[in-house]
Amino acid sequence: RAKTHIPLLVLVPDSDARAMLLAKPELQNVCELVAVASLAEAFRAFHDAYVRAQTAKNKAEPAVNPSSVFIAQNNPYQLLSEVRDEPIGVLAALVALVGNHHVLFAGPHGMGKSMLIRAICEAASPLQAREAVEREGVFRSFGGEFGQGEGALATLQKPIVHLQASVSRAALEGALLTSGQVLPGELTRAHYGFLISDELLEFRRDVIEALRQPLDEGVVRLQRAKFRTLLPAKFQWLASTNLCPCGYFGKEERACRCAKMRRDSYQAKLSGPLMDRFDLIVLLGSHSKAARSVVVPKDMIPLLTDLLNPKTWSERVQNARTLVPAIEPFENPAEVWSQVYVRASNRGKLKLAKVSRTLAALLGEKRSARHLKLATLLRQFLETVLRG
Repeated sequence: RAKTHIPLLVLVPDSDARAMLLAKPELQNVCELVAVASLAEAFRAFHDAYVRAQTAKNKAEPAVNPSSVFIAQNNPYQLLSEVRDEPIGVLAALVALVGNHHVLFAGPHGMGKSMLIRAICEAASPLQAREAVEREGVFRSFGGEFGQGEGALATLQKPIVHLQASVSRAALEGALLTSGQVLPGELTRAHYGFLISDELLEFRRDVIEALRQPLDEGVVRLQRAKFRTLLPAKFQWLASTNLCPCGYFGKEERACRCAKMRRDSYQAKLSGPLMDRFDLIVLLGSHSKAARSVVVPKDMIPLLTDLLNPKTWSERVQNARTLVPAIEPFENPAEVWSQVYVRASNRGKLKLAKVSRTLAALLGEKRSARHLKLATLLRQFLETVLRG
């Protein structure tokens, strides 16, 4: 076949074609892989291959697998570079992009919270072959209805699941019926992708609290009297919220219309255990009184300036993704933590350590106390900031 320039024709069931190519992408370079659903389609594929071989003996047509085609973007960081006057928010988006960190953007409306979330999704890297194969297996195990709407391109692009504020806990987690049938929820749809919760404090409290266990374990546990099951749910949580129901709290141009009791009740939905699940917590609104209480130390300003140069983002992010696993722990953790004042739980300190590792990878440096100091700016203790 190498002498005659006729590609090797391989016929596979259409249900297995994508999974085969995702597991062995090099197949498309050595053969023409054709997905067929019936014997008639197989005969037609043989006939078409014969016709092509006769009309183009010296030029074999390469097999094109639509599931391996990526949508090329001229500049995936274009939207992120358009965010103005929010250096901490932009840096948090870069860190979340590299380290797959859970992030919460809080602040008055119109500050760019949703814009930063969209920028993270646009610049995200595609799924790895192992992740795509696992998602394909999950879809097939629950039938065509669960995977409906998941095109071939979406198989390799990270899935993006937008939650509505009216979502129920059953729709979020999934359901295990008394018959034993499993109905997966939105958390499983977001497996290896993004789960976006816009206006998080508009959600019911039980729905918000239901996210705690999947964030820790990467699975959803469904239990009934006779049946138990686990559903995969490894996702990156991107959330945003206003600070009060009217959306004007913290904005100097217009006063908040909410009573203090109502505002406190609104913010109380963000419980301490839930806040500990976020790696990054950033209060946006550089012109607001609350956001101005977050002071950037003078020795951190050159570091921020270096990181926030849009011309370096593409190279930095690409290099950092390979460097993150190689970043070593602190040589003397006790000494490093003694140099940084942190008001956080033990879980919160682990989050700060993870963020400092990502920052060190972005800078291409060995992890040190200054990366930990910069991490504290990206994980703000929201209650203290709001009280000023």
